[in-house]
Formats: sequence, C-alpha cells, structure tokens
Amino acid sequence: MSASVRTLVTALLLTAISFVTLLDTEPSVGIVRDEGIYMAASRRYGAWVEGVRTGDVAIGDRAPRDRAFRVNAEHPALMKIVAGLTAEALATPREKTPPAADDAGGSTHLRESTTYRMPAMAIASLGVGLLYLLGVQLASPIAALLAACGFLLLPRVFFHAHLHCFDVPVSVWILAVAACWFRAGTSRLAGLSTGLVLGLAVSTKHNALFMLPLVLGHEGLTWSLRWYRTKQRPPWRAILTLRVCSVLLLTPLVVLATWPWLWADTSARMLEYLQFHREHAYYNMEFLGTNYNEPPMPISYPFVMTLATVPWTLLALAVTGAWSLVREDVTDVFAATSAASPARRSWDDFWTPHLHAATPSCRGLGLVALALFPLLLISLPSVPIFGGTKHWMTAYPFVLLLASVGLHRLTRGAFHNLSARRRAVVAAACVVCILSPAALSTASSHPFETAQYNGIVGGAQGGARLGLNRSFWGHAIEGLFDDRSDANPLYLHDVHPLAARQYRRDGRWPTARSNAPLHKSKDALLFYEKHMTADEVRIWNDYGTTRPAAVLTVEDVPVTSLYQRSPPRTAP
Repeated sequence: MSASVRTLVTALLLTAISFVTLLDTEPSVGIVRDEGIYMAASRRYGAWVEGVRTGDVAIGDRAPRDRAFRVNAEHPALMKIVAGLTAEALATPREKTPPAADDAGGSTHLRESTTYRMPAMAIASLGVGLLYLLGVQLASPIAALLAACGFLLLPRVFFHAHLHCFDVPVSVWILAVAACWFRAGTSRLAGLSTGLVLGLAVSTKHNALFMLPLVLGHEGLTWSLRWYRTKQRPPWRAILTLRVCSVLLLTPLVVLATWPWLWADTSARMLEYLQFHREHAYYNMEFLGTNYNEPPMPISYPFVMTLATVPWTLLALAVTGAWSLVREDVTDVFAATSAASPARRSWDDFWTPHLHAATPSCRGLGLVALALFPLLLISLPSVPIFGGTKHWMTAYPFVLLLASVGLHRLTRGAFHNLSARRRAVVAAACVVCILSPAALSTASSHPFETAQYNGIVGGAQGGARLGLNRSFWGHAIEGLFDDRSDANPLYLHDVHPLAARQYRRDGRWPTARSNAPLHKSKDALLFYEKHMTADEVRIWNDYGTTRPAAVLTVEDVPVTSLYQRSPPRTAP
C-alpha cells in the first residue's frame, strides 16, 4: 500500500471512529437553548424542501417559502436544511406532525433530536480526518494524530461537536477554506473549490465572513512579497488569481443558493442579517468572579479561557510550531532575489501562481494569523458576544496543526540520532502523553464538559474557585428525569420552552409534564451561574426548602439542581 493510500485510509478510519464515538455519547447531552430554536426551524425547513420535492409546494412560490424560512432568519439556513432532511429520512417511523402541532412525535428508531444533530457530528468527524491529512503534509503521520485526535478530545470541542449548532461545523469549514486556499497556489481544482467551500462556510455561520478579508489580505501580502523579491512591481491584475476570483464570484452565489430566505428582498434581508449580528444581544458571563452582561469584557478573557481549557502542552507545542514555520517564511522572504522569475503576469500565474512565479506561500504566517485572529477579534472591547470558548473555536484546528508541527520539529531535533522507526515510537509516546489529560478530562466530565477546566487552574474545582463560568444555557439535566411517569409541572429556569418541547417529542420527558412559572410548579431546575444566585433564593422562599432533591456535579462542583416543593406543614 502506497503512503498516500495509507494516509487516506487512516483519515477515513479516524473520521468513522469519531462519528461513531459522537453518536454513541450523544444521548446523554442535553439540549441547549439555541438548539430548541434550531430544531423547530429545521422541521419547517425540511418540510418545505420535502414539499418542493413532492410537488406540493412550488419552489418559486414566495408565501410558503417565507413562512418556512422566517423562523430563525437571523442565521443562514444550510445546517438547518440538512438537519431537517436528515430527520425526515432517519427519524422514522414517527408521526408526521406539522410545525405548529402538539408535542407528540411518535416512536423513533433514532431520537428526533439525534437526527438533527447528526450533520454537525458528521462535519466534526470529517474535520478530524481533514486535520490528519493536513498534519501529514505539514509534519508527519504520527504528529498528525496529535492534531486530529487532539481536536475532538478537547472537552469544549467534544461537547459542542454533539450539538445541532454551528460552532464546530464552521470551524471545520474554515479549516477546509484555508486548506483549499493554500493548495490553490499549485492546484487549479483547489483554486476553484475555494469559493465553493467559503460559500458553504458562510452558509453555516456568519463568522466565516471574516475569512474574506483574511484571504484577500494574504493575497495582497504575497503580491507585495513578489514585488520585493523580483524588484519589479507586478501588474495590479496579478492579484486576481483563480482563488481570488472564485472567492469573489462563487461564494455569494453559494450563499444565495443555500439560503431561500434571501431569494426575495435580497439586499434588505442581507442588511437585516448583518445588522442583527452587529448589535447581537449580550449574554451574562462570569469571568474571574465578576459577572459581565454588557461590553466591554476584559481583553484578557479569550486568552485566559484558552489557557484554562486547552492543555498547556498543546499550547506550548503550538508556539514552537508557529516559531519554526514563521522563521522559515521570513527566511524565504529575505532570500536572494530571483532574476529568473519576472514580475509579468501570465495565464499560468492565474491558475497556479506559486508554480510559475517568485511568490512565497507565507503558509506559516497564514496559519499563525488564523490561529490568533479569532482570539484577537473577541478581545476587542466593542464585541458584544460572551458565549464562552465557542466563539473562538475556529482557532483551535490551526492551534492543533501548529502543535503537530512543533512536536515533529522537537522530536526530529531531539532524537535525530535514533532510527526513523524508533523516532516514530518516541513521537507516538509523546502524542499519548500529551493527549491523555484532555481525554481523561473529557471522559470524566461528559456530558457537562463546559464546567471542566484543565490542570493549570486546578480542574473543575479550580475553575469554580477562580469564578469561571460552569454552565451553558440549560443543557445539564442528564439523570434528573429518569422517572418518565413524573408529570409534575416544572419551572424550566434556563431551559428554553422549545427545548422542553423537544424533550417531550423525544420521549425524554413525559408528555404530560407541563412548563410552569415558579409559583405554580412542583419541581424547579436551577443552573449554577453567578447571575442566577437570586433565582435560587426565590426557589428557596417559594418552595420552603434550601435542600435540592438532586444535584448534578463535575468533580463535586454543582452544575444543576432539581428542587421539589415541600409539602405544606400540618398543624400539630
């Protein structure tokens, strides 16, 4: 078996193992607030596409299309369309209920919420395989395992990879955009694919829009460096390579094609979409003992949280890999000028500019920029979104690629006297040692990984002592409602009503269990976040008890409590 075939087979095997692992661990992961909305939207989107397929709905009929896609129109539709179609195909047999019908969803072979989550889990798994392929190119097959396995074993990534949300999928799409972009210097197919993949990324989540100035800035940098190396200014049209034209022309078409909400009043609706995210709602977020609910957050927030949730060994290796790659780029830039590589433009330069021109790839600088940009962006005082590490998760694939390069360079330098086979064994042992803390943290805290922190801050208990956030939008309920016959009215606290509806559709809650305000409830949920302290006091006063009936914990740190109303006292 050739090396290339062996690499591809390994990548596919890692993808399959990742998907099976996510699918096996998904049933215990609770539904976060956003998922309730996304799942309701997915039902409508999938029903519309199914109606178009069967001929019951005309694709050009605006009224039914707008009714379907008006729900959650502030986000692109791609992942919700795919999720809706997946549920239509796999959550069967089930009662075909219209979006406005009651909560009964019938029996399922696969839980309906599981089928909604499957596309995101599949993309996350493909990201593992893609990281391995890229790691092999940048470093070695053994070091590539560090990038591939490390991505999914990070506790926060592993948690978010299960969700019918967009943070992990857009991270994988952005990684694919970068792979196509850098490969486009020597491949026509990659150049053409760049715009397609970027379009799919933007159709997944809005933060992919930032890739446009990043890749165009990279093109401008390489154009400038070509000028420096040849001592001749290339024509301005030399910037318009195939990959640039693909991004500028193909990306908007892909976004428009995959988002039917934009098929009418396109300009106005696109402006509404951009305005919504420019003025996004603020979240409450505890950081170092202080609750923040309006900007600015401390500039240190993303950097401290990254240090507290990503193993320091990976970060140290990423710094090492970044230093070695950037040093190579700088050496290449300041190398002797090439008189044999004129600055004039030819069609060969348009298709594959790095094969036919004195153009440094600046691959290392690009990877470092992609790893740092999300953290720098979220640290800006004007940025209003405080949803935790998920908002700079797009940096992690590049951090892990840099870490794989760092491991490869260190083991090659430190053990150069060993044979290649023995050096591979040493590198494999290093990979196991480096990934073990993340793997153990993920395994011990699942499905409540958002309360877990790494050893540098003392784990979950250390994170709690430091005043770091431990919960995420009402998902931590696993094990609290094992009695399916219990139909007591429930105070949801931070569980979204649409998420509660999905629990009932899935059969995880009794259909008879109703949502209730606190004073009419018999059971009450309480999720531990700093700004929710007053909610717990209200429960104590209303229920006549300070003792919860059940508490979910991570390393003895409370995450969620279930209170039950005390019976009224009888007169002696």
